[in-house]
Amino acid sequence: MESLTIYTKLFTLSSKGIHAYKETIIRQFHDQEKAMLFIHEISVRYPRYVRDHLQIVQYAITHFQPDIEEALDVCVKDHLWSANDLRDVAQHLSRLKDTKPSSEPRFDQAIPSNFRNLSALQATSPTREMDKYLKILGGI
Repeated sequence: MESLTIYTKLFTLSSKGIHAYKETIIRQFHDQEKAMLFIHEISVRYPRYVRDHLQIVQYAITHFQPDIEEALDVCVKDHLWSANDLRDVAQHLSRLKDTKPSSEPRFDQAIPSNFRNLSALQATSPTREMDKYLKILGGI
């Protein structure tokens, strides 16, 4: 009986810690109602791994701050109820914004001028009519 009481106290302390962690994370979002819904869904779907999910959400907030609100919107709208989804969406949005139109030279411009006349660079592959392929494959 005494061990059950100790376990209950430890569980209660742990639950209070998780609850405080949830509140800390929710406060970091502008749309706290949406964040509360997201965290609630995580808690319901993954009760055993809530702390792990909260750590992933915190990582996403820290590393993808400019895109975390939009990522939360996407996750709630599309019913993506996982911290991993939130992190992945935020990372994807971040990469999209970081990608700039390439100013790298085209392939033919990247080759030094003394190599541009090589026959291998000017070679073309032979082409066949579709009829030959259709006969082989038993088509029309």
